[in-house]
Amino acid sequence: MFLPFKSAKSYGIVHTENYFSFLGFCKNVNNDEIQKVDVFLNDKLIDTIDADKNLQKINDLYDTNGFSFVYYLPEIYVGEKHEISFKNHETKEELQNSPYQLINKSNPHFNELSFLYSLTLPIDKNKINDIYCPNNIGFLAFGNFIEDKEFINYINYICDNFTYKLIGFCFSNEDLEKSTNIFSKKVHFKIIQNINDLRINIELFIWGYAERNFSNKIISKLINKNIFQVCFNLSLKNQTLEESYNKNPNLNFIHQNLIKLNFDVNEIEKSYNNIYIHINKIAKKYIPSDIWENITPKTNSFYIFNELFLKYIMVSKEFKEFYFDFYTNLRSLFYTENLK
Repeated sequence: MFLPFKSAKSYGIVHTENYFSFLGFCKNVNNDEIQKVDVFLNDKLIDTIDADKNLQKINDLYDTNGFSFVYYLPEIYVGEKHEISFKNHETKEELQNSPYQLINKSNPHFNELSFLYSLTLPIDKNKINDIYCPNNIGFLAFGNFIEDKEFINYINYICDNFTYKLIGFCFSNEDLEKSTNIFSKKVHFKIIQNINDLRINIELFIWGYAERNFSNKIISKLINKNIFQVCFNLSLKNQTLEESYNKNPNLNFIHQNLIKLNFDVNEIEKSYNNIYIHINKIAKKYIPSDIWENITPKTNSFYIFNELFLKYIMVSKEFKEFYFDFYTNLRSLFYTENLK
């Protein structure tokens, strides 16, 4: 519960997580009329917005039941040092936490915050479907990603055994310098400011399972019909192909939604009702048969998902389309079920 000051005619608050977008609420003390909020930059009015949204995050914090707003900083002001403030349009009273000092491009965290902000923006799937860079593999090269020795060894292994171009993405020159000294000399590095900097430079994105919460936010905005993802999951090194599927927490959900995931139920029955056998049968359509001759349920999972798939996902358009459709449908079903 948020209580106004005794003498106040209105009250509210504003928050930001990245200095590029702001959210909060604004209410009148005496009635439930929708309030307008004036936005000032260096004390100059640049916008007036309505506090007429019902944002779950604000409701959870302040029990406002509406009267919320979101404000996105216009691009012309991004990267410049300004003071931004928010005031009730009618009462001229300033919202709590206002003003904020915006960060400029010289701030060491600017690129990181800019990138995180880009993950919050809506995307047009149709416009990004054809954006990718063939034969390029990308990964994140900062923070915990450059402290995981197994992940580093895996990236270096790819450099030594595949002909693809590998690109490590960083937020700062400091990250770049550290990564240059850690990874193979064959790895290229780029400093990024938004999700599109990844999209235009890769065909495949490798992410670490240990950092899945952050990586999943990226994947949801990044993956399209031409960009695929591979998860570096160290636990697969100790699992057979059969074990990894049986331990998959999504397995029951997949079985319950076979038709929605475009699986042929009759074909599943021919595969002894075992989803992993059926998926492998599908994969055999796109991977040379001689490669699969020695693949059994006891084959090491890491070899399958982090080496074999890595090779053929880049050369078989049909194979990539199958997995893209499968994971897209799976994500969509999970989202729909979670809304129920």
